[in-house]
Amino acid sequence: MTDGQLSLRSLLDKVTLEQNYDNHDVTITPISTGGGNYTSELFLVTIKSETKQDLKLFAKVANIGSTFREEIPITQFYETERFVYEKLVGIYGEIEDKNNVPEEHRLYFPKYYGCNPKLYEETIVLEDLSVRGYTTYDRLKSIDWNYARTAVKELAKIHALSFAYAEENPEEFAKVAEKMLYEIKGPEEKIKLVWGKMVENVVVATKEENRERLESYLKENVTKLRDHWKPLRRTVLTHGDFRPSNLMHKTKEDGNLDIITVDYQTVRTGCVATDLLYLIFTGSDEQFRAQHYEELVEEYYRQLTAALRRLGLDPEMVYSREDFDYELKESLPFGLAVAVFVLPIVTVEAANAPKLGEMDLENWNIDTSQLFPVRVNEIVNDYVKWGVI
Repeated sequence: MTDGQLSLRSLLDKVTLEQNYDNHDVTITPISTGGGNYTSELFLVTIKSETKQDLKLFAKVANIGSTFREEIPITQFYETERFVYEKLVGIYGEIEDKNNVPEEHRLYFPKYYGCNPKLYEETIVLEDLSVRGYTTYDRLKSIDWNYARTAVKELAKIHALSFAYAEENPEEFAKVAEKMLYEIKGPEEKIKLVWGKMVENVVVATKEENRERLESYLKENVTKLRDHWKPLRRTVLTHGDFRPSNLMHKTKEDGNLDIITVDYQTVRTGCVATDLLYLIFTGSDEQFRAQHYEELVEEYYRQLTAALRRLGLDPEMVYSREDFDYELKESLPFGLAVAVFVLPIVTVEAANAPKLGEMDLENWNIDTSQLFPVRVNEIVNDYVKWGVI
């Protein structure tokens, strides 16, 4: 039995007691992240009892050691997810109840069964969505229009509820927003070293005709790119890692797609545009963006205004189209930061996925895949076409 399974066992004892599963059997099955998760070991759990229906659960157990935690705020990620499930879910639910939001328009959170907050053993247990037919999108393939428009509908719910929280309880929201401010911590020299390595990976992968202008832009805009997650005109609680690997989807009987957002470890204070751009540049290719970028931007704002109205808010007063357009324009270079920091991980082959528990910033390295230079050059092509670089 692994250390992760031992940590999980003690929490499952508590879950079975709370759920009244007497004379039960527990089966714990490790599952591969497929290169989609780097901070936890993942498990599927089945709790069997003669008197009750089998309970199917999903568990995440921290697998990050002390060295990496000292340099990157990983511990904050586990604390953030606990806050989301133990407090924010309830706050958002009360807001939806107060405004009589129909079930089909509510933000669905996986059912939460409990956590272990102990340092180095952080564990969270949720419902197993795969039992209901949900699965993750293939992160190595570009999203299509149907998936993209459904995803931004869910993203709009997340942002709208944050705006509503700020309007209904501004003092409490301000305290939460202050706590959720994200800072890149760690020794500055090591952070510069990692940034330099990752920039080099992107520059080397870029076609010669664009290489010099990209390298120059990245060097001149280090601070700007690193700070693009920060709030601009309006502060919201963003998801922070809104990409296909953190979305579960299934096709319903009527043929429509249903998406549930998961993995709330990186909820942070920011602006809506970075979540939207993050989805676009981690999940789509150049062809999709050529056909649907503007359309998807319009669809997101349409869904956001609809979600705000369902919560009794006036979009023009809370977050006008002028505000959105401004923030989107100002945040556009964030897509290049995604190419530098996130794309190597998003496109990595499962066998080469980094083991963060065995790494520190000084030896940070990712074996990039054959897809990486393809996606990099497609993003660079877009930014050249848009006149950013």
